[in-house]
Amino acid sequence: MEKAGKYFIVFISAIIFLSGIRAFAQEKQKIDFTANTLEFDKSMGENIKRLIGNVVMWQGNVYIYCDSAHLNNEENTLVAYSKVHLRQNDTVNLYGDILHYNGNTKIADIEGNVILKDKQITLSTTRLTFDMNKNIGTYTTGARIVDKENTLRSTYGYFYANKNEFYFKKNVVLVNPEYITRCDTLLYNTVTKTSYFFGPTTIESDSDFIYCENGWYNSITNKSQFNKNAYLISKEQTIRGDSLFFDRNKGFGKAIGKVTLIDTLQKIIVKGDYSEYFEKTGNSFITGNTFLSQIIEDDTLFLHADTLRSVSDSTKTRKTLFAYHKAKFFKTDIQGMCDSLVYALSDSVIKLYFTPVLWSDENQLTAKYTEMRLKNKQIESIYMNEDAFIISQKDTSRYNQIKGTNMIGYVKNNELYKVFVNGNGETIYYIEDSKGKYMGINKAESENMIIYLKDKKVRRIKFINKPKAVLHPPENNDRSELYLKDFIWHENKRPLTKLDILNP
Repeated sequence: MEKAGKYFIVFISAIIFLSGIRAFAQEKQKIDFTANTLEFDKSMGENIKRLIGNVVMWQGNVYIYCDSAHLNNEENTLVAYSKVHLRQNDTVNLYGDILHYNGNTKIADIEGNVILKDKQITLSTTRLTFDMNKNIGTYTTGARIVDKENTLRSTYGYFYANKNEFYFKKNVVLVNPEYITRCDTLLYNTVTKTSYFFGPTTIESDSDFIYCENGWYNSITNKSQFNKNAYLISKEQTIRGDSLFFDRNKGFGKAIGKVTLIDTLQKIIVKGDYSEYFEKTGNSFITGNTFLSQIIEDDTLFLHADTLRSVSDSTKTRKTLFAYHKAKFFKTDIQGMCDSLVYALSDSVIKLYFTPVLWSDENQLTAKYTEMRLKNKQIESIYMNEDAFIISQKDTSRYNQIKGTNMIGYVKNNELYKVFVNGNGETIYYIEDSKGKYMGINKAESENMIIYLKDKKVRRIKFINKPKAVLHPPENNDRSELYLKDFIWHENKRPLTKLDILNP
């Protein structure tokens, strides 16, 4: 009996506990109201009250204003009609023509001329669902969102009031006084004014066009980053990279990973690993596996160096390209290498510094400093300053040579046809008969001289000031008579294809 009594007490305790849970579950925060008129109409339902005129209904911090409403206290639901205004904590204000509200779930479904306002934005749509517990709004029929600086449209959207965030999907268009953004998906923070893009995205302004498939833009700071197949097109340039960063206020941009710069005006394409661009000055640089190509008439110049830098003058109309270090270039008619190269695009002058070497057809040209001058995008003359030396190979052991303090080489139709030697002129060249048989080795000296070439061969030498000449037999093997002082043959360094310039 005592054991049975214990079971009975436990049973009764359980009943009381479960009853408490049921009572708690049945407790609901009811919807209160005031109105000019209260009516009951059983045809509308047993538990429905009809409220008319200056209707105000509230549940906790949620207030609903309208002209008329149907309130069901039993189900804790209502339908509000005409001039509907739902307010929560003075942070969310929702307007529309018809509102369905469930007091148990605190979900509001409003339609007809819907407007949602908070401290930052105004949203307009035809239908919107708002979860008052989570402060999340949803629309699927298209909406227009406006703040002080931006207007945005999309087909679908979610508003997270607690986070001040909008999530937009499908046909998204964001209009700002400075640009227009179009994308598939966009996340926008109304406080930070930052937009995050997902999927194919375009950003268009008066000065440039941007494409990416992932990125962000802050309309307050005007800073942005664009990733995945990103590129930027301005009036004269296109920039591509794995990631692009741009500060519109400073006019500063940088590109990281698989970078490509295209200058449409100069017909130049540059590739590398990292680049920076300064819009206000028009200056830029690129480094890491750099590779430049420029279309010149029917040919292309290819250039490689550790770093390439483009500098504009104050008018941004004259550009100079700096290539350093270990610069190397290839063009079908001329190739070269040096430590540093300066290419004045507007003046059509290319300067080579620190042990420059040039190859033109069969000729190797060296000096301490070399300058190439172009006309109509073709080399017209080559200035070699200090320790100038020209070598052309006849066979594996014979070389025609010209040496002097300074030289000027003149080019026509991409072929060296005349060389003027100024100071300490020396030559070694092999005399041939009409059948190409060696007749002798002419070694000559003169303060100044002019060498005339035709069909890549020395045809005549004009000696100026105190000439000296010695003719050696062709079988002479005396090295001192066959090679001028400081003779170095760099053929193993000559780039034979555009890809060879990438080799050290």
